[in-house]
Amino acid sequence: MAFDRPYVYYPDEYAIVKPALDMVATGDPDPHTFTYPSFLIYAETGIVQVVHAVTGAPLTTPAQVWFGGLPGSGPSDLAQDLYQYDLWGRRLVGLLGVLTVLLLAFAGRVAALSLRRRKVSSTATREQPEATRAEPDGARSAAPENGEAGGTPRGPSMSAWDREVGWLAGLVGAGFYALAVLPLDYSRFLTTDIPSAFFTAATLIAAVAAVSRPPDRTSNRFLILSGLFAGMAASTKYNAAVVAIVPAIAYLSRAGSLQAIPTWLRGAVRSRTPYLTALAAVVAFVVITPMIIFDTGAVINDLTGVIFHYNVQGHPGAQGDTIGYYVNYLWTTGFGPVLSVLALAGIVWALVRHRASDLVLVVFPIVYFLMVSIPEVHFERDLMPMVPFLALLAGRFVADAAATVYELIGRRRRFLGAVAATVLIALVAVQPAAAAVQDARVTRLPRTETIARNWVYGHLMSGSAIVREEYTPQLDPYSYRVGYTWTLSTYDLAWYRSHGFRYAIASSRLYDRYFAPGYPTEAAFYNELFSLPVVYEIQPSSTVTGPTIIILDLQPGLAAQQARSP
Repeated sequence: MAFDRPYVYYPDEYAIVKPALDMVATGDPDPHTFTYPSFLIYAETGIVQVVHAVTGAPLTTPAQVWFGGLPGSGPSDLAQDLYQYDLWGRRLVGLLGVLTVLLLAFAGRVAALSLRRRKVSSTATREQPEATRAEPDGARSAAPENGEAGGTPRGPSMSAWDREVGWLAGLVGAGFYALAVLPLDYSRFLTTDIPSAFFTAATLIAAVAAVSRPPDRTSNRFLILSGLFAGMAASTKYNAAVVAIVPAIAYLSRAGSLQAIPTWLRGAVRSRTPYLTALAAVVAFVVITPMIIFDTGAVINDLTGVIFHYNVQGHPGAQGDTIGYYVNYLWTTGFGPVLSVLALAGIVWALVRHRASDLVLVVFPIVYFLMVSIPEVHFERDLMPMVPFLALLAGRFVADAAATVYELIGRRRRFLGAVAATVLIALVAVQPAAAAVQDARVTRLPRTETIARNWVYGHLMSGSAIVREEYTPQLDPYSYRVGYTWTLSTYDLAWYRSHGFRYAIASSRLYDRYFAPGYPTEAAFYNELFSLPVVYEIQPSSTVTGPTIIILDLQPGLAAQQARSP
């Protein structure tokens, strides 16, 4: 996780670290920034308090040093002394990623254990008085047939939610989640994405536990717990609030069928359970993001800014054809072709089966994907809240397929059936495992930013005037006269020269986006910039990772004069 030590190169982590540092330094419980909800900021605040108490590391960044009309550092830059705060926050995120894997591994067993308690007819009879006390008559679950929403399997079943196969579905889904590149990548950053996936997974597990039981008091408590986790998911990442449909669907599944819902609702609205579930979600969100009450204007302002950014303002390099971008990313990188096909097959299989547990599992990723595909702006990490669901859908499909193989081959020879089922699971895991290993290998490679920064310190004279853009090496403004701007195309070359800058540092992670259609001014600037002499350039390769970093001489004539001087 310390791949970029001693500087943080991922640009969004500052939005978590800096408010936490300010709150500990000032004692003010208000983070004063609500681009993200407050769960991770408050968690990082606790980390900052502990690390500061143990190490005595500073809580504030050095005073800003200006040169040539520009600040010496950008908003996402963190001083070396503050790196350990970010690193421990990353470790918390990584821990939540591991816990998500454990939750998914437990998912199938949650339903299987509950199904064991339901003896079909006899159990339903015994539970009826308790269900009556827990719900009004109209809210009582209809008696669906096997295979319908809310139904209980009769006799032997190879469903992935049944006993042994339930364990297999959870374990395979957990394995797929652990191997997918998307959660692997973001488990290394102090961002809200992995924590939001943890809480959406917890919401799912509680809802599955609820639908796997008769509608009794225990089932109601699981529904309320699911609502609580949904509120916590929303307090981690705003768009994760959509997961609140999971406990809602779990409750609606008690009707037994779609046709029975209108009649069933007339009694269901008199039950306390849906209101307590919604209240639990609201309370969880407000408790974890309390400034929604005490600093409402700031919350609304920042949330409005996020909506404006995604839908109106846009983001160069991350906008247009959102659905196509997400599908292509999942297919080529985030999930890979094998997991993508398995997840899609799992969605179809769940819709075909349409049991209560299927509906609880399948509706959220469909609705969520459609919602995040509406805005013009797209970031792959916005897909994270639905990834646990996709992993379980894929895992359950594979588990059912393996169980079918075992049943067909193992009728006569159980050992051969077990071997065939194991081989099937191993085969579908090969490509995801290879992608995960390659991703881990690339992450451990030296970074271009670090190599370029070391080159600057070793080759450019101390005190040289350097202007840099985002995604470039962070330089010490006390060793060099540094100016920062988000993109070098903010000003023309004459402006930089007139303000005393000698060198410019550009990053492909920024300038590449302006060579796309729609940015003629920026593209023309970079073309002019890249016509200047290149002082140093490093590109990613099989031994180096990161963006291409280019250092250019803004005043080549000055270099010629210095060369002629005795």
